[in-house]
Amino acid sequence: MNGFAAASGKIAMSIGLVFIAMGAASAVTERPVKATVLDTQAQPVWTSIPVRVDRSKQTYERIAGREAVDAYPIKFRAGTMFTIIDGATFEANGVRIVLAGAKPLERRKICEDAGKRTACGTRAFVIMTKALRGKFVDCRAVADGLFECRSNGRKLSQLLAAINA
Repeated sequence: MNGFAAASGKIAMSIGLVFIAMGAASAVTERPVKATVLDTQAQPVWTSIPVRVDRSKQTYERIAGREAVDAYPIKFRAGTMFTIIDGATFEANGVRIVLAGAKPLERRKICEDAGKRTACGTRAFVIMTKALRGKFVDCRAVADGLFECRSNGRKLSQLLAAINA
């Protein structure tokens, strides 16, 4: 019985010390609060009914809005209705698009690099097909008849740049 009473006393003393420490910490870190007096004659900031705002009485600086300029204004979804002409040209929705910065490789083109033959034309066809099928494509004209296009944010000409020609 004495052991139980001693343990209970120690627990109660520990809890008491924690409360004392919390009170001391609060007293040390407490900052005085400045009381502000609200102007009861002024209009309330928040109302329960709509209030018309007179802009001529407001002193806020008004900045004119800017129109967003889209860097890639031509947008379409290639879907399944597109035709790849060569490694740099495709036709979607009846519009022929030639990619700037890409080499026009025929589908049967065989490239040779360091004595190794690769089917670079077929690779270009496959890369274009994967990049376009079912994707949203954004394009912009960079020169007469040449376009720069993105598919899911990636430039098509950069995708095709890895192919040796």
